[in-house]
Amino acid sequence: MSIGLSAPVAGVVSILAGMGIQTRRWYCPSLQHHPAFARCMTCGPDGDELPVTAYLSEQTVGVPWFAGITPAQCERVVFALQQALGDFE
Repeated sequence: MSIGLSAPVAGVVSILAGMGIQTRRWYCPSLQHHPAFARCMTCGPDGDELPVTAYLSEQTVGVPWFAGITPAQCERVVFALQQALGDFE
């Protein structure tokens, strides 16, 4: 599952890793900065920039979520996120 963070992503990822929770970064780089799409024209609200895409690239992290996740595993991920985010309040 992907979640958007208002806390520093690198810090949260580091804390989760220390607690044994794997994460994944999504949309890095964002499509308008990906080499495969470098020649493609973008059309954002302020010209070529795509602010929502940039935000998602910078602030989104994937946490464990899969078809067979148990309630205990889910609770562990939620607890770890609460702990990690609490460090940035």
